[in-house]
Amino acid sequence: MTHLPSPNQYESSLPKLKSMCIVGHTTDTTTKIWVRTFQPGQWCLVLVNEANIQQVKGTLNAFTSHPDDACFSASGIVKATLNTDEKYDNCECVTIENLTPNTRYYYYLFAYGDTYDQLPRKIERGMAIEHAFCTDEASPHWQNFSFGFYSCHDPFGHRSVSDGLWPDFGEILEDKNTRFVIGGGDQVYCDTHGKRSRRQAKKQKPIIEDLWVWLSKHKNDLYNAYMEGEELNTEGVIDYLAKLYRIYYRVYWNFDSLRTVYCSYPQYMMWDDHEIMDGWGSLTRDQRIDKLSNFWQDDEDHINSKIARLAYQAAKRAYLDYQHLHNPDTNVSNRQYDIVDKQQQWDYGFTKGPIGVYMLDTRSHHDVEHQADGARLLGPEQMTRFLQWLNTTAASGVKALFIVTAVPVVHWNDTVMNNMDLLLKIFGAMDDAIDEWGNETNITERNNLLEQIFKASHANQIPITFLSGDVHCSSAFKLKSTNYKYAKVMNITSSAISRKPPPAMASVAIEGSKSMYRSTHIEVENVFEMAGKNNFLVVDVESENNNLSIKANIYYGKPNDDELQKKEIKIV
Repeated sequence: MTHLPSPNQYESSLPKLKSMCIVGHTTDTTTKIWVRTFQPGQWCLVLVNEANIQQVKGTLNAFTSHPDDACFSASGIVKATLNTDEKYDNCECVTIENLTPNTRYYYYLFAYGDTYDQLPRKIERGMAIEHAFCTDEASPHWQNFSFGFYSCHDPFGHRSVSDGLWPDFGEILEDKNTRFVIGGGDQVYCDTHGKRSRRQAKKQKPIIEDLWVWLSKHKNDLYNAYMEGEELNTEGVIDYLAKLYRIYYRVYWNFDSLRTVYCSYPQYMMWDDHEIMDGWGSLTRDQRIDKLSNFWQDDEDHINSKIARLAYQAAKRAYLDYQHLHNPDTNVSNRQYDIVDKQQQWDYGFTKGPIGVYMLDTRSHHDVEHQADGARLLGPEQMTRFLQWLNTTAASGVKALFIVTAVPVVHWNDTVMNNMDLLLKIFGAMDDAIDEWGNETNITERNNLLEQIFKASHANQIPITFLSGDVHCSSAFKLKSTNYKYAKVMNITSSAISRKPPPAMASVAIEGSKSMYRSTHIEVENVFEMAGKNNFLVVDVESENNNLSIKANIYYGKPNDDELQKKEIKIV
């Protein structure tokens, strides 16, 4: 007999998100809107353009209004129906077409069909708290605009629950002509707060269990519960674990300041390791087995290894439901679970007026054991896709490119990090070192990537900037090559928006200005470094008389500071 708790009982002491909307990939005539509803059923999104909103607001009643009411029949008002399913934690995303460029739309989530008859309140989102976004401008008419970047959302690492800098982020985005926001990785932490000392407990730190600590205690019960004769029902295990992973999203995203940003600006997201497990891809099979080992149980390596791999499959499903669904479509967007791992595409690119953006996936193809040298972080299939996009987009007439890689291309002192293996192993940080582009295991791939970046920047005379997170500090570097004198390349890191940062003294480990480690032609110049404070990034793109100006603004400080500090970095 097994004693396996229901996923619905997991972390029951913490309040969980019930319903929510996220604006996703948006163009001048379309948008994706993602919803999570508190119960499965039929729902309807109603988008009202700014020209009609005051008239519509005057007729709305949360308990009697219906999407088919006459007030929603004017031109410029668009509706889309959808069904949410408990199988996917009531998460769904719909693409809405026939929108007008550069137009502000207010939107409402209504109960619909049978769900409308069941619920006393008919308007679930958008009534009491305004939900609105703006479509893109039609090319080539883009005016001055901004976009935001953040990473590493963990409100539970402080002495008490903290929004971090989310309220400040929302205020600054509202003050600018913000067109979209990038989530650069670690939007949730599934694997962080499991071990707690009595001294920490006295500080009343919030209790949220590390999923992998939980698995180390329950994986045998989980395995036995899904054994059918001599075969393991792997789909049943994945489905169970996906429910656990989804609960982390519901806990971590249950913050008003975060939801305000998510429902107001198109969100483009990419995961990092903590949506799976710390250091995923940098751990060997034996190390993953060790993660699930429990001294008080009769552990079997094959069970530990199997459960770890199935947990990864479950993490992908939760990531798809909560993050990737509202990104631009790839081959997994329709929940096609049967595509083999190496053929799954989570990376993607998009353009916004004068700039292009590519979101690299440094997790799902990352494998320190089985990928060949030169392909351990991105894998060969993703590198091929990216280089095709890079060369096509760089030559298309855009004025600048931004490449999002959750792990920075340059941040820590690579010379030191690659010569302290023993110390890193002692302190359990070896996987963090292997995550880095500058680690010996990834040098070939890093050099190949940078060669193509410099070549594209030089040939098209456009700046290319890496945007990164992961490291819970902030930094900015200029990269110069003696082989490509017209190239302009930078790496700007912003991390973390809400996770408790390391002490300020961590800045001594950040790279200085010198030749890039194990490169024959690249010099790095440190233009900014900061540790010990939360931070986020806002990029301003301005064009006047056909001259382009791009400035990256790193805002940093502590939660509840009266005013944040700002570092302005000129990209072009």
